[in-house]
Amino acid sequence: MTAALPATLAGLRHPAVKPTSRAILVDWLVDVTSEFGISQAALFQAVSMLDRCLAVKAVRCSQLQLLGATCLWLACKLEDVQLPSLSSMVRVTDYSVTPEQMLACELEVLVLLEYDLVRPNAA
Repeated sequence: MTAALPATLAGLRHPAVKPTSRAILVDWLVDVTSEFGISQAALFQAVSMLDRCLAVKAVRCSQLQLLGATCLWLACKLEDVQLPSLSSMVRVTDYSVTPEQMLACELEVLVLLEYDLVRPNAA
């Protein structure tokens, strides 16, 4: 079954993050993308960033939504002309994260990915 997974997903570093948890998160990202009118290219970049982060750092399940929302917000900055505000991103998480957590996570993602955010994708 692992052979069907993306190479980065097969290398998840934390047993708490199951492919099912990732799938639920990606479904949520699709919903957020639709709600805010975010481009498909931004969605693909966000999922790519998410998978790359999960491949290099152990992430608790309780932090997956924070990481996903942050990756989407970063991808919007790269791909879209207009992006959701930080407060909108916090709201869409049902206030389960704070603006400060998102900003700290943004910096952590940048460092984890060594500022190499853009990868070719299907968009």
